[in-house]
Amino acid sequence: RRAERSDCSLIMEMIMEQATAENTPEQVQSSVETLVSDGFDSKPPFFHALVATKDNKTIGYAFYYFLYSTLEGGKKMYLGELYIMSDYRCSGYGGRLFEVLMNVAKAEGCICMQWHVHQSNTGAMRFYQRYGAIDLTEKDGVHNFRMEKSAMINWLQNHK
Repeated sequence: RRAERSDCSLIMEMIMEQATAENTPEQVQSSVETLVSDGFDSKPPFFHALVATKDNKTIGYAFYYFLYSTLEGGKKMYLGELYIMSDYRCSGYGGRLFEVLMNVAKAEGCICMQWHVHQSNTGAMRFYQRYGAIDLTEKDGVHNFRMEKSAMINWLQNHK
């Protein structure tokens, strides 16, 4: 189902659970307040979210948003995260959540879905490949780049 404002506390707990499992809890800068503000108070919202439930218990979430590709000429869904709590993995919940995302992308008229997977997460790579996803790193030689806020500020201040 679509996430609601009241889900943000549980989603934040799962974000921390995931970061802790990946030994990166210090990198988490999100908070319940930023999730509420950016996902529910912003018009339009900066992200959309779904939650996976079992017996009315939230067991996972997915964050996504839309981009436009001038090269491909259409709207894309970017999957920011798909997470299922460890006790519920390999039980079909991740697959069902991913299928809901595919249906949202189809209903929104998206030409594709796109996301990234850490190179060490081979289980996730196999999961997505079972659905027909392709690894663009291998196919197109595409590399993801990111510029941190501090680098942007530094560049702008030093190149006026």
